[in-house]
Parts: sequence; structure tokens; C-alpha cells
Amino acid sequence: MAKGKKSCPQCNTSVGVRTKTCKCGHKFISKTKSKEPQAKIGKVKINPNNHPVSDELVSTGMWVYDRTEGMKPIHVPPDLPKGLLTNQQIYDAICYDGLGDCLWYYVDANQIQDKKLKEKWKLTRKLMKEIWHYLVKDR
Repeated sequence: MAKGKKSCPQCNTSVGVRTKTCKCGHKFISKTKSKEPQAKIGKVKINPNNHPVSDELVSTGMWVYDRTEGMKPIHVPPDLPKGLLTNQQIYDAICYDGLGDCLWYYVDANQIQDKKLKEKWKLTRKLMKEIWHYLVKDR
């Protein structure tokens, strides 16, 4: 086939690549690009607050970041309840807001039901503070 030509599957006539309808009546399917930015495979859109959103919302635009292979779509979890939190509630919050933000801002260790996780949470938060102070002392 000559460059810039395509063949009609119905009548085998050679037509130009931009031809939409052949003389025989066959309509070529046009692969048009969407005017909205689309995420590539392996990407998730992020809303203005830097929170990843579910795959159903991927075509809405906004910023994009790479997600790890096999990661399930992230759905917006309900607000964290007052009182004690289950491991599942903490896991959902981490998937949505990130571990660092949950440790630093959203989940207080006293809200955690699981005693082992509570102690690890306190230790990690303490270490995060130490790292922060170590990094900013020279500024």
C-alpha cells in the first residue's frame, strides 16, 4: 500500500488516509482524540487537594501521578469517626491521604484500637519529628 493510502475493507479500493467514507459507502472509523486530558494506563488522576481518586474519575483532568502496578482504584473513604479507629479505617485513610499525612495530621495515636499499632504509630511519629528537626536545624 502506498504511503498516505488505506484500503477499503469492503471493495478493496485504495483511498486517502483522511477519507471518511469510501465511494462504495463504507464508513471508516475515526480514532479521534478527546479534548480532555486522559490518564495513561497505570496512572491515576489527583484532585486539587493532591488526593488520588478512583478510576471512574480518571478522565476528568487534573494532575497525574504514577501508581504502582496492581494497586486497586482508590475511593474516597468516609471521614474518620470520633473515638477509636479500626485497622481497616486507618488503612483506608492511609490509602487515600498517604501514610505521612495520616501520621502527621489526621490520626492521633490515642484513636488507634490495636495496641501494637498504637505503639508503632507513636514511635514513627516521634522519629518523623526527629528527622524534621534534624533537617531544619541547619537552615
